[in-house]
Amino acid sequence: MQNFIKVRLVFVLVLFLAIGLCGESIDLDRQFTQKLDEAFFRSLIDNPGKERAVFLHNRPEKVDFAAYLRFDQAENRFVFRGNLPEVCEAFSEKASLRLDKTLFAPQKKNDEPLYQYGTAFRLNIGQAELVYVPHFIKEKPNQAFISDLGYFEASFSTTVPRPQKLLNQILQSIGSEKTALAKAVALNRYYLFRDSYFGPVHFFTPASIAKISQLAHFWPLHKFTMNKHVSDHDKKEKLDRDMLFEILDEDFLLSQDQRLKLKMVPRQVKLNWSRIDQTDIGSGQNGVIFLSAGPGINYFDDPWRAPRKNLPGPRLIFSKGVYGFKRLQLFPTFSIEPEQAGEARLQAINDFQQIASSAPKHKSRQPLWASQQARHKITGQIEEKLCEYNLLHDSEDLRPGFRLFDRDFKGNIVNNEIRVADGISLRSMLCGMIVPPGTSHKYINAYIQAYRNTGLHWQYNCATGFKDLFIEANEPTDKGFRIAWLKWHLNKTHPGLARILDLAAKAKSPALESIFAEKIARMIQKEGKSFFATVYAKHRARLDSRKLELWCDYLEACRLNSPDKIRKYATFVTFINSIESGKQP
Repeated sequence: MQNFIKVRLVFVLVLFLAIGLCGESIDLDRQFTQKLDEAFFRSLIDNPGKERAVFLHNRPEKVDFAAYLRFDQAENRFVFRGNLPEVCEAFSEKASLRLDKTLFAPQKKNDEPLYQYGTAFRLNIGQAELVYVPHFIKEKPNQAFISDLGYFEASFSTTVPRPQKLLNQILQSIGSEKTALAKAVALNRYYLFRDSYFGPVHFFTPASIAKISQLAHFWPLHKFTMNKHVSDHDKKEKLDRDMLFEILDEDFLLSQDQRLKLKMVPRQVKLNWSRIDQTDIGSGQNGVIFLSAGPGINYFDDPWRAPRKNLPGPRLIFSKGVYGFKRLQLFPTFSIEPEQAGEARLQAINDFQQIASSAPKHKSRQPLWASQQARHKITGQIEEKLCEYNLLHDSEDLRPGFRLFDRDFKGNIVNNEIRVADGISLRSMLCGMIVPPGTSHKYINAYIQAYRNTGLHWQYNCATGFKDLFIEANEPTDKGFRIAWLKWHLNKTHPGLARILDLAAKAKSPALESIFAEKIARMIQKEGKSFFATVYAKHRARLDSRKLELWCDYLEACRLNSPDKIRKYATFVTFINSIESGKQP
């Protein structure tokens, strides 16, 4: 009888906890008034160099987009920059004849232009100095790099009265009179995983956080390939770790274009104009950063054509929330694969984004983002091909070829691309990191030294505790890193198989772990991606979905500096602890 009473009490307690934890959910479509008030500009002055998004719209064209404001401490001025969409441009040809016409010349760190290319205009708008690179000049396309089309950059004094009015004047000098600051914004759609309002923004397309865990089987990954010239394993490991934490401190992986517009390009960087059509900037692909689906692209950690003996760099695993970014492209191999060069290469990748679209195909000088229908279809096919290829295959042959959507590709399915516009936050979206064997304690200690007590939730990165953030490979090879990636996924779908690999690792037997891992990989080759669609995987997905809801709800309270953020953090931690203890609500 006493045992029965205890069971009932436990049941009631768990039910109460479950009801309490499921009572809150972040509203992604909640509208916030955009206030560019004194507090907004004060936040820029207090954080020099850091950008905050300013949300803009053109209602007749049904276009919403973001530009950025920052405080330039050296110049003691605010800088307002962004790219005006082509459909919003209404730049007066007559006015352009009276303006200072020049070549666009973005500068490197040392104030030297990286290039001078594309027609730009300089003009004064009120108390602001403006540079604009129009899409069209006298109804003809501006021969500028794709990333520069529509680019505007204005600076103005910190003492300007009514800066909101000045910003609207700037927009209407280059766009139509209907292009203006948005009055209200669904901020949770832009800052879903973020605890502050600084840095590049992405609009999230999923209807709910629950859908994020259903977008794909594999988490997006970025292979950190640096310090190829260093052959000493100890030196390279430390250099890789130090550089990685420098990027973590900066927070954002930024595209080549964003780094240039923020004057972050080193002085030694130069463009090879004889091969400009073969470069990312010449083909309009410098505005994205490159992730991949699967265990990692076959970039070498050694100098070109040298034997593969260097210590591999870390693999960064990002939340599946990346698949919910509106400005996202998918391509099944590396982007130099198309036979086309220059802008035609981007068009080939644009064409691929429309593979699942029933709408008429169209051409664009700008990246076309994959629809939700297309990204589900493309991601599923890429994952199937990866399983067929063998998830542990680390061949040096980058061009074996494969067939997808009734089309032959020359490249390698492992080198597929998840192409994200502008940048991605490491401190917000990074949920795992595969590191060399015997180094996780070094990464953990570095994390503690960098972030201890820097905020209420310093121990968590993308809802992941820092001790779980670092995943050790079993051996310092590309194969070892792929096995670690596979085991990380098996923990979420086949915990029994992951346990077998863990036991082999604890026995200090990399060879035995590799044998078991290879057998599992061959099983996956036969079954395909359906191998990962287990009952346990669905259970974990539900838990991960709820964890993200609680995490994002807490982060919203942080952004708003809400008095209940401590309570929401405690709710999140209680849920995490309940999962880890096995007492799952």
